[in-house]
Amino acid sequence: QLLINYHLDSDADFGKVAGAFEIAVFNPSAYFSLLGVQIADKSRLKFVAVRADFSWQPQVLQLSNGILSLDNTPINWQLTQRDGRWQLGIKASKLDVDAYLPQRNKTNAVAETGEESANADLSRLPDAEITVQIADLIIAKQPIADLNLKAVLNQKHITLAPISGRIYGGTFDGQSELNLTAMSAQLTAQVDVVEISLEPIWKILNPQASVQLTGAINANTQWQATAKSIGNLVSELNGKVQFQGDAVRIAPLNITQQYCQ
Repeated sequence: QLLINYHLDSDADFGKVAGAFEIAVFNPSAYFSLLGVQIADKSRLKFVAVRADFSWQPQVLQLSNGILSLDNTPINWQLTQRDGRWQLGIKASKLDVDAYLPQRNKTNAVAETGEESANADLSRLPDAEITVQIADLIIAKQPIADLNLKAVLNQKHITLAPISGRIYGGTFDGQSELNLTAMSAQLTAQVDVVEISLEPIWKILNPQASVQLTGAINANTQWQATAKSIGNLVSELNGKVQFQGDAVRIAPLNITQQYCQ
């Protein structure tokens, strides 16, 4: 059961309506077993609430001052629909995306059939603009700070620009574009990184390594791919990367032990 509190005011002919609504705290995780869904962190999605102000008049719908309380994390949002175009803004201080991702059920997984299924999903994209600002984000086990992202969507086309943030002590900044034609999917991207620290990356990639890698790098990267479907883009990805090292050093760990051996 959901408890929704709201109030609204309107003029005599309902040409303009304004008000506010609030969905009281509820526990969506209680219904996951019915849907056959299990998220990565079972302790999440126990506490969810939503509120926003709203106004409506012909051709314009606006939701402002929106707050999504996701467990103990408040997420600010606003949504506008004007002449068929959507604009969504999201801002949060922290968000752990990995904790909310559903666990894959191998028995129910359906393999993509290629061009038709993958490209059909993109052809139904709405005309929309999405901006995201998150101060502290975890995604794919990677901590990202000060994420700033703007996505522009319309049928068969997605543009991500800018994409910026801080990771591993450095910064990244880039843009990406995905186009879908009748016969192929085309991806182009450019990402520049500045002062990315090598030591934490090295520890993740080689936790048992007997040497340490320190210092930082700058990199200018360009990527492109053309494939018959979106699902095949990664396998066709190729790029050009230019590296510059800043005091990069490699040295043995436990140097006395290594020397004795």
